[in-house]
Amino acid sequence: MNTVMHRKHGTFTKPTPFRYQAPHAHRVSLVVRPAKGGHFTTHPMHKAVDGCWQSTLELERGRYLYHFVVDGHHALDPASRGSVPDEHNRMQSIREVGH
Repeated sequence: MNTVMHRKHGTFTKPTPFRYQAPHAHRVSLVVRPAKGGHFTTHPMHKAVDGCWQSTLELERGRYLYHFVVDGHHALDPASRGSVPDEHNRMQSIREVGH
């Protein structure tokens, strides 16, 4: 698989897709931050005709913690390779970018 990296503010980023299957949901958001710290950011997702919610973010190389908010409820990514608790002991899915 070919990976296209983009230069953004002196660093390289990679288009990183996130998907969550929830055909009956009314609203899904992606909440993500670097694993090394910082603030979580929220990104609205868009529903495809197959009921899968999607969003693509430009992320720098590294490890990220994330979860989905599905109609107001915290949800982990069943496709993630693992999950870990954050500093508030709330479970987060893990995504490696650029490795």
